[in-house]
Amino acid sequence: PPILGPDWPQGSLGAEVIVIGLGRVGKRLHEGLQAMRTGHVVVETDLGRVGQLREMGAFAVHGTPRARRS
Repeated sequence: PPILGPDWPQGSLGAEVIVIGLGRVGKRLHEGLQAMRTGHVVVETDLGRVGQLREMGAFAVHGTPRARRS
């Protein structure tokens, strides 16, 4: 399945910040960036959270920051 959802904007994301995970710190960072209207994308391992974020209009991808080994 595609990493980006069907409603993902084409072209530039306009993201200035990448938030890795929505733990205690990531959640506060995400909320603060939203309040400041700063473009950001959230990378989250919990697919349910990714869906919730997308429903709220946030840019979120399901994944992990770990590099893949070939």
